[in-house]
Amino acid sequence: MGKKLMSIMRKRTVMRINVNWLVDMESLNKKQTISNVKVLTFSSGGLSFKCKEKIKVGESFIIHLPFY
Repeated sequence: MGKKLMSIMRKRTVMRINVNWLVDMESLNKKQTISNVKVLTFSSGGLSFKCKEKIKVGESFIIHLPFY
């Protein structure tokens, strides 16, 4: 196979879905709810979001998605 074809085959294909949802997140550690969290994208690696509250790295959350 040619070098160009091999480089194309090595690239990972990641499905990414762009969304624009406002959701609530419930902290499992502090038992608090964070409102108006903006979910930006879903991908095979997880989801990305923005919020105005400070959260710790590694903190566990339940995210209430709009289609449950």
